[in-house]
Amino acid sequence: MDITGQIAEATVEKSSGPTREHKILDRLALEAVRACKGTPGTLNGKPEKLTSRITYVWKITTDLVSLARGRGAAPARPLESTCT
Repeated sequence: MDITGQIAEATVEKSSGPTREHKILDRLALEAVRACKGTPGTLNGKPEKLTSRITYVWKITTDLVSLARGRGAAPARPLESTCT
């Protein structure tokens, strides 16, 4: 995080997995983290850059197997995610 609270740099430390779908989740996690804004640390009352690790947890919120087999309408947001 830079001194304005924007995420200045983000990388995937541990991939979701080896498949194309996992790579998509990795990319989406990076996009979500880069969209975050926070409060930078301070030293002697002045903003300072921060470095941190964020674990991104994906939660499937629909039956994607049935969806893939054509047994349902695609939800607007099949995945939820949270930073912890």
